[in-house]
Amino acid sequence: MAIMKKYDAFCIGTGIAGSLIAQDLKKEGYSIGIVDQRPYGGTCALYGCNPKKVLAGASEAFERATSYFHKGMEGELSINWHELHYYMLRFTETIPSEREIKYKDLGIDMYHGIAQFAGEHELQINKQKIYAEKIIIASGSRPRTLTFPGAEYLITSDEFFGLKKLPEHIIFIGGGYISFESAHIMARAGAKVTILENSAKPLRNFDQDLVRLMLKRSKEIGIELRCDTETRKIKKEDNYYLVETNHGKFKANVVVNGAGRVPYIDNLYLEKGNVEYDGFEIKINEYLQSVSNHAVYIAGDVNVKSMALTPVGDLEHKIVVQNILNGNYAKPDYKGIPSVAFTLPLLAACGLNEREAEEQGYDVIINYSDTSDSYTTKRLALHYSGYKIIIDKKTDHILGAHLCGHHVDEVINIFALAIRNNLTVIDLREMVWAFPTVSSTIEDMIG
Repeated sequence: MAIMKKYDAFCIGTGIAGSLIAQDLKKEGYSIGIVDQRPYGGTCALYGCNPKKVLAGASEAFERATSYFHKGMEGELSINWHELHYYMLRFTETIPSEREIKYKDLGIDMYHGIAQFAGEHELQINKQKIYAEKIIIASGSRPRTLTFPGAEYLITSDEFFGLKKLPEHIIFIGGGYISFESAHIMARAGAKVTILENSAKPLRNFDQDLVRLMLKRSKEIGIELRCDTETRKIKKEDNYYLVETNHGKFKANVVVNGAGRVPYIDNLYLEKGNVEYDGFEIKINEYLQSVSNHAVYIAGDVNVKSMALTPVGDLEHKIVVQNILNGNYAKPDYKGIPSVAFTLPLLAACGLNEREAEEQGYDVIINYSDTSDSYTTKRLALHYSGYKIIIDKKTDHILGAHLCGHHVDEVINIFALAIRNNLTVIDLREMVWAFPTVSSTIEDMIG
């Protein structure tokens, strides 16, 4: 049996949160170990945000160019999926080795395999026993497990980025942002796309008035959305899969599990570490610390009380590092954090939605407009846009911002800055904007 290795802190997971925690604590003189059962780099860098944006960039270029057909641009245009996929790999294939080189240079001990608790301060990785004064669970998330007959034929959202050949017909089970972002890419690349959503409303975390604008464009580019559609069974036929639902049968060459993600904690043996959890989430206090084992902190997508976003993982890494170094005092502030669905048109949101503002007792002003026929949208030869801004009538503070259209992935950051810094409508009105830009329309949005 290998001799037990001892560390000041040990990180489970090499995504943004775990990686930055390990690096920061090492720079403070801590002895550090880190482990991952997947290639080093985490979901965002390898299977999520980064590769998605490469593919979405080509999709956006295609959308912008074809929208100018008969408006001054001519010719034939198509997306070569094979070449685009190869281009995407340039941004991902070197990440694991680069991450390992960085850890080695810093003097961080690296492990590959499944980490399992063997005590409150102890882990077992393969045959190696680890003791750590502090253990950080930053193991990220995994695709939600679906259990209907034939679910084994599904590919995960992670595996979607491994598709070297464009399928003729692809089905996404679930109508969240993963499915819609991928669907918009595949449809513009030439695939037939169907989304099967179990509920009445897709993309429930975004304003539904603006979602409806995006869905108009989705339909125009050939995406078929079926709501209130429960997938009951998948059968493998000769060269396709038959998806059986409560509203009929659908054929596809590839079927993707787009039903969301859950914390990747199944195999950690948390009970042996006295880490309280309910089978889904780890119970933590306001300092991101386990309520039952104070040697354990969590950060990143494994924390279901926050938003599964890379910048949130970065935020939480700072909180964990501060609390380990100085004792518990730092608490994460999730107010006004922006999120974006990289469909075309884009959807963006930050702060409160209408229901949340009402439930919290605010008397609000709602500024809503469908701006699809506005100069800003039409000069870009685009199709749909809109906004909904929620303002506290009493204080003039921005409570929430919800946007649809071109460049709103950048504009939403201005609203996030306003919300997180308690800026008022008057503060924003005093800004002199570059013109004509999408950002300059904020003056219209706030009224």
